[in-house]
Amino acid sequence: MTEDVVRARRFELVDQQDQLRAILTTEDGLPGLYFRDASGTTRVRVSVMPDSVGLILSDNTDMVNIGLIVSDDSEVGFTARDRGQLRVMGALQPGGNITLALWDTEGNLTHDLTQEQ
Repeated sequence: MTEDVVRARRFELVDQQDQLRAILTTEDGLPGLYFRDASGTTRVRVSVMPDSVGLILSDNTDMVNIGLIVSDDSEVGFTARDRGQLRVMGALQPGGNITLALWDTEGNLTHDLTQEQ
């Protein structure tokens, strides 16, 4: 007999070698989904936060990543990090305003652009 509902606070997916490869859980009452590569590094994170939802994609060292956030008030934000250093940050705000900021490898802001509609 197949049950219609399975309930738990945490689900773990393991591979054939019993290595943890994915986690579906809640943290502070909010759901999150995490995918790990064969070395155990989290490569994809999907999170629901109090006022937004986010996605982070990382390389196998977790030093380079891209983040995307969509807020409940319709703002879209994104970031790109290289070796932990923020390099790009941007946003599309309700009404069409766009912001973009760029940093060099030393962490110095090099460009800051705002386009207002």
